Amino acid sequence: MTKEKYAVSLGAYAPCADRFVTAGYHPELSLEEMLDQLGATEGAEALEMDYPFMSPLEKDVSGMKKLLDSAGAKVCTLEIDHYTDPKWKFGALTSHDPSLRAEAVDVAKRGMDAAAELGAEQVNLWLGHDGYDYPMETDYPLCWERTMEGTRKIAEHRKDIRVCIEYKPKEPRVHSLVSTVGKALLVANEVGLDNVGVNIDTGHALMGFENLADSAALCHRYGKLFYLHLNDNYGEWDHDMIVGSVNLWGTLELLYWLDKIGYDGWYTLDIYPYRQNAIQAAEESIKNIKALRKIAAGLDEDKLKALREKNDFAPIMRMLREATLK
Repeated sequence: MTKEKYAVSLGAYAPCADRFVTAGYHPELSLEEMLDQLGATEGAEALEMDYPFMSPLEKDVSGMKKLLDSAGAKVCTLEIDHYTDPKWKFGALTSHDPSLRAEAVDVAKRGMDAAAELGAEQVNLWLGHDGYDYPMETDYPLCWERTMEGTRKIAEHRKDIRVCIEYKPKEPRVHSLVSTVGKALLVANEVGLDNVGVNIDTGHALMGFENLADSAALCHRYGKLFYLHLNDNYGEWDHDMIVGSVNLWGTLELLYWLDKIGYDGWYTLDIYPYRQNAIQAAEESIKNIKALRKIAAGLDEDKLKALREKNDFAPIMRMLREATLK
């Protein structure tokens, strides 16, 4: 098996607000307290956090590094925040306001610099407000041109930090522009820089009725599978549930193929445990991933290949049941 590297998005330790319980279901923690929660999460080796930082250290990257170092916390990825401020409500890279487009590029560049200083490998680019709601309100060719142009400007800033394009079918916009694995891969390939690739958020892929393993294999074909956000849902919304809690077989298949294609990146939990204990939810996610990876590695590869070539699924189902439901 390829080496396992587990990280947790700090959002897992947030109050987990929704539009009904706007204060959240958990007490609001300071950054220091969130790092303590991360440190108490068995199996978590690193964290993903937003940039600009939601902390008084927003403009003090060296101060943030000292805080993280003192907590023994490693950062694997910075998530560029183009979505929590209402100024982005009509788009970041696709905004009609040139000053906002320039700001969107600039904050991503500063995020790349911060990532380098913190020892992170990459930034994540999720353009949550770059999309549309109503018919006839959008100049689609212009939006795609601006998306390509803005992403290229960001990625050209420095080649030692990777830019991971995260896609999502919808939310907060009714339709996201970069909504599917194919569109994210299109952006990465058209930009044409080695440091631009795709982040597959499994919950977003499930919302788009994608097969997780298929999407991963497609990105791998072009050398663009850079990153993973792991969670689960029922397919109709981005619930960010415990990994493997709903789509057990699909998650198993994803992990099987990630090992086969040699994925060696981070397995980052992007979960949002509204009503669960955050540490327990993260730990169960990591334990599920480890258990499913072990099951996948233990399958009889020669037998499985032969059954595939004969299009004989029933014995494959038997193999999975006997390996999993002991």
